[in-house]
Amino acid sequence: MLQTIVVWMADRAPDAKRRTPDEAELLASVRRRVAPAVGIEIGYTSATDAMRRYDELLAQRSPAPAADLPAQASFD
Repeated sequence: MLQTIVVWMADRAPDAKRRTPDEAELLASVRRRVAPAVGIEIGYTSATDAMRRYDELLAQRSPAPAADLPAQASFD
């Protein structure tokens, strides 16, 4: 479930970006505490692992569509 949330955040959050080491450590620490409470085995339990996984997920995203630039009208 936690991995599903991370995938959703990385894939759909409009401001999804690479996390800072402090943010990654917080995410990893939450994963370490919640997983035993709900009885699941998890990976990405260190800040480094969490950042690496987040980078992988961000790399899988579709690139943002390019903005259509208005064309100059011709005056014939």
